[in-house]
Amino acid sequence: MNTRNVSHTRLPHLTLTLASKSPARLATLRNAGIHANVQVSGVDEEEVLRNIQATPTRQVMALASAKSRAVARNLHTPTDFVIGCDSMFEFDGVVYGKPHSPENARERLLAMSGKTGILHTGHCLVHVGSGKSLAGVSHARVTFAPFSAEFIDAYIATGEPIEVAGSFTADGLGGSFIDNIEGDYHGVVGISLPLLRQLMEGFGLSLTQLWEPPFEPEYGTLSDEAATLLATKSKRGHRNADGFMLCSCGHTHWGMNGAGGILAFREHFELGEDKAHDVGKQRERGSLNEQEHFASHTTLDKATTNHTEHRLNHENHHGPELQVLLQLRSLWSHSGGTWGFPGGAVNWSETPWEGASREFEEETSISPSILKPVGEYVLDHNDWQYSTFVAQCPDGVEAIKDKESSELRWVNIDDVETLPLLPSFATSWSMLKEKFIL
Repeated sequence: MNTRNVSHTRLPHLTLTLASKSPARLATLRNAGIHANVQVSGVDEEEVLRNIQATPTRQVMALASAKSRAVARNLHTPTDFVIGCDSMFEFDGVVYGKPHSPENARERLLAMSGKTGILHTGHCLVHVGSGKSLAGVSHARVTFAPFSAEFIDAYIATGEPIEVAGSFTADGLGGSFIDNIEGDYHGVVGISLPLLRQLMEGFGLSLTQLWEPPFEPEYGTLSDEAATLLATKSKRGHRNADGFMLCSCGHTHWGMNGAGGILAFREHFELGEDKAHDVGKQRERGSLNEQEHFASHTTLDKATTNHTEHRLNHENHHGPELQVLLQLRSLWSHSGGTWGFPGGAVNWSETPWEGASREFEEETSISPSILKPVGEYVLDHNDWQYSTFVAQCPDGVEAIKDKESSELRWVNIDDVETLPLLPSFATSWSMLKEKFIL
């Protein structure tokens, strides 16, 4: 007979606030046994999106996080978690939010007749006590039946399509004119129950803990990490695009707008007094705009020449040593105790290069303007990307660590693999070395 350890203690009940006035989202939660409080965020959506030049995924993530965090900071009713959502409809390469007028709704419905688009719904779940957040996006392909002009006029007259993303609802009057949905139906309605379950599990918790009595949570025991989270009352929280994202690849990544970092390398030799003086002057002159600087140093001929010289010097064992600047992550940080290169979350208004440059300077006190970029590698997971910029640093420049690092060290490239590396860096190191440094 098979036996297994069974806890005889139920997990604790938890409460949820919905940062939305959407009746469809609230009804979806209540039909799933979750009695959510409602508090409208008051977020100015146009202002949030003003400086974001990004994909639909990024836009709905930015709005969902802005709404949930705004409510979590100013709660009217005590709660454990806040969920914020936002939806946008992508059709023929154009992203549509709410039409706000009968004229816009009519134009969109005429264009969508008999065709297919993608509904993106961003979700951001915030634990109020700690301010920590976990986010994700649901995607669904929606195929519409052909619309007659008479149907469109009648539908617009109901008022239903005026204030909903994409000018349609799946759970209302327009639902009978949707021929097919590939993906999560609830995400099309406005809040994905499977994704909400996954976000709760990402915190080490169960969706059943949000069930309203008389329904009871499942039996189980909280992990130490989950118990610590629920006991936290610091409210420090994540800002801007900081926060973890549940990616479609099945893993959790840092940075809701993606992340980026700079792998700096140098040709190291003992500096004489004159050379040290020259390097210092070079740092002082480092005021070139980073975006222009990156573009000005990425021509194929120049990169190829540099790589050939580096490789010959290394293979012939003469000339300066090739070293990379690595960071031993602080134990309190994500993947603490492992070695990688400086980087972090890209803010909503930043390009990947701008975000990587800001993080590099914050964590090393080295201005990116003195670097000579040689290439970029993008790890693309569709919903999330990590951009690695490889750049040469003048010799004689030393880094000063901040709180993110236990140590910063220039490491000989032959010694890198002897260190306990951040798993993602361990996977990409050989390729980065061969392609950009040697």
